[in-house]
Amino acid sequence: MISSTKKAYAGLLFAVVAVSFAALFVRLTSAPPSVTAMYRMLLSAVVLFPLVRKTFFTQLFRLALRERLLILVSGISLGVHFIFWMTSVFTTSIASATLLLAFQPVFAMLLEWIFFHKKIAPRLWLYVFIALIGTAVIGWHDLISGHQAILGDALSLVSAFAAACYMVTGSGVRRHFEATAYNVSVFFVAGVFLFLYSFVLHDAFWGYSTLNWVMTLFLVLVPTLLGHAVFNTLLKYLPASTISMSIIGEPIVASLLAYLFLHQNLSFVWFIGASILLIAIGLFVHDGYRTSKSA
Repeated sequence: MISSTKKAYAGLLFAVVAVSFAALFVRLTSAPPSVTAMYRMLLSAVVLFPLVRKTFFTQLFRLALRERLLILVSGISLGVHFIFWMTSVFTTSIASATLLLAFQPVFAMLLEWIFFHKKIAPRLWLYVFIALIGTAVIGWHDLISGHQAILGDALSLVSAFAAACYMVTGSGVRRHFEATAYNVSVFFVAGVFLFLYSFVLHDAFWGYSTLNWVMTLFLVLVPTLLGHAVFNTLLKYLPASTISMSIIGEPIVASLLAYLFLHQNLSFVWFIGASILLIAIGLFVHDGYRTSKSA
């Protein structure tokens, strides 16, 4: 059990590194994004379920109806996030697809303010504004690159809103639901939603290359079980907006991996935007750490 602020932030750093591998693995798959995401979610739920099989249904039915509805919303939001974000990985650069998740903390703070009446310090909005400046620099660079890149950027922005919904609704449940049981629930809901979505689109569920299945398994083991599952655990200890802001550190590692393995070049303009973004992340997370430490 995580019992201190330092452990929580160490876990947060570990999870950010883990999810950073997602874009690389996704880019190497050949199945439609929704099909890959479906297998990713359902297999993750299957792996985790034996750990809580004795108490899962007892915990689930002990929750209030409102909390069970929040699980449903959280799972669907996660599914929507994967549909849009994994599609964006194929239509813009990995660097931009991950960097534009910078809008996630903006959406997360707004949702926390609207639904949970969370007070937001003005300086946090300043940090987010700095992050948006970095995002604008990246967007300007992609506008020059072409319309397909801009489409990918738009898809990434929609995925950021869905991810914020997933985080914020999850924080409303995690206070009363054990971490592994919550992960099983939300991953299963997301998987079923993605199955229905793929079925409606008549996507094939099999017949893909060996590399595709290997990458799908890597998506389950690394960014999901070591990444998203840890984020969900930390929702009990850290604000959803802090986790959302920290996830924006993903593009730095993801872009480095794309450069090394996929030979995607990073321009000077991109580095300027990334640097501004990193400054904003550092300020936001450091402020959250100081606040939680003094609380």
